[in-house]
Amino acid sequence: MKRILFLTLTAALFASCERPVGPATHEPPAFALTAATSTTFSGDATVLRAAVLGLAPIVVGEAGPVSESGGAEESSVLSVSKDETGGLLTAEVVHAAVVAQGNSSSAEASVASANLTVAGNAHSGRFAAVSGRGDL
Repeated sequence: MKRILFLTLTAALFASCERPVGPATHEPPAFALTAATSTTFSGDATVLRAAVLGLAPIVVGEAGPVSESGGAEESSVLSVSKDETGGLLTAEVVHAAVVAQGNSSSAEASVASANLTVAGNAHSGRFAAVSGRGDL
């Protein structure tokens, strides 16, 4: 009985594998294979972008965005004072970079140390980094 069930399941599997999964077409593809396509790029890197009520947006360490044709942008700052950020932030060794060429875009942002004070609450951190990459 088990053998008959196994043979039936095997035959059903082979029969289902032989069936086409879609209608057979002999038409040309919907797009032209000879048409030239151009690659467009995007990408930017920002260490800190903050919006605090009543203040202008704070942007620290911004590289990019790159042009649609590609390229590279970089931003490095040794130190950021409270005077530059409306009294909210101090930071050291801020770096951001974005590169878009060939068939990929990549971006990275890092900061060695940062101190943020909002509404009397102080927050600090040591070395933070993030990176991303996109391939065609």
